[in-house]
Amino acid sequence: MKVAFLTTRLSEIRGGGILLCNYAKALARHSRIDAVVYSIERPQADQTKLREVLDKDTMAKVRLIELPRSEKRENRFFRTMRFLESLAWDVKDVGLRDATYLWKLRRGEGKYLPSLTFFRNLLREHFEGYDVLHMGAWNTLYTFAASKMKSRLTYKTILHSIYHEAPSGTKGWQACRKILSNMDAITASTPWEERFFREHGLSKVYYVGESVDIEYIRTKTIKMPSEGDIFTVIFIGARDYGKGYYHALLAVNELAGKVGYSNIRMIVIGRGNLAVAPFTLRDKVLKAYATLKRHGCLEDHNFVSEDEKLRQIKSAHVVLLPSKAETIPLATLEAWALKKPSILGDIPTVRSVVGREGDGAVFVNFGDVFAMVQKLEEFYTHRDLLDSVGSKGHDTLLKTGSFKSVSARLVSAYEKVLTTAD
Repeated sequence: MKVAFLTTRLSEIRGGGILLCNYAKALARHSRIDAVVYSIERPQADQTKLREVLDKDTMAKVRLIELPRSEKRENRFFRTMRFLESLAWDVKDVGLRDATYLWKLRRGEGKYLPSLTFFRNLLREHFEGYDVLHMGAWNTLYTFAASKMKSRLTYKTILHSIYHEAPSGTKGWQACRKILSNMDAITASTPWEERFFREHGLSKVYYVGESVDIEYIRTKTIKMPSEGDIFTVIFIGARDYGKGYYHALLAVNELAGKVGYSNIRMIVIGRGNLAVAPFTLRDKVLKAYATLKRHGCLEDHNFVSEDEKLRQIKSAHVVLLPSKAETIPLATLEAWALKKPSILGDIPTVRSVVGREGDGAVFVNFGDVFAMVQKLEEFYTHRDLLDSVGSKGHDTLLKTGSFKSVSARLVSAYEKVLTTAD
């Protein structure tokens, strides 16, 4: 069986793309499936970071597809005319409503405005000979094209959908559900998402989970120093409102004010900008950030290599990721591999993986800074809880998030899809 994974802008180290790389790696190690990861990239994308995150074996499985490059001298008028021409063809091809939807997708690419024909040709030419095309993210031009071309493709199309990208009741949900229903199957990161999609009339949905390379993490970190006496909190992810970064910053600063700034350290890894914090939080967040920096408590990075990230996780006591919407964060799985606990947002996707509170993580409601401080202080005061909760997370990871278990679920899903008549 041959499987191709398809994502976008992997070179920017997006979590969804890294997850598909983990799937390919798991399949290579525990099955006979030949899997390759394709990523659609902007022209002249920088691959430097990618080589610092993926190991050589996984990097060998990655294929980058560059979008058509605009002419350097093309001014705004000609770009606008080219865009309108593309939009007109889309209206003729798929109708006004879908063409409007395509325009919204293209808008995020700025001057890179490939036509739907580009993606149709891509789907025909690059993936002939594969049995399955497993795609990430529903809201892309290539998934839209695949949903329209299903009957004309020689391979099965599977979409790994993440519920929080378009929750029911939002404007994007109708378009999302339409695209999902046109796929041969859907895979989900959590049991809750599988149940949710089935309850909304999508029958071919398979929970496959998320995974990290436990063996690699163990090998790489065995000689790295563990946590010290200074209580260290680590946040890994986009520094934005939805990920809970601003509230996490406020909580750590408040804890440091209670127990002493010399006893607290916060590590932040991820892109973001304090200037875009909500108006109601901005002044408080800027003050908390400046205070932590002034006391030497805050260490922030836009990007670090994979080995450096693992070193930082091992040096930390607890992972703090109080997201508003999330699957199960890959950073939490990596922390579980090192028997580190997490403080996570109390949301159904995460609950369906963790189970009872204390089985690898404790929960807080989104935006509840007071509760975050309480959970952090509990770990700070009772260090034995760190080992207890972290060890239970490690047990959960071995059962449900290992490469072997996730590979088995993927293979099972592929076999069901390939043996089911259209």
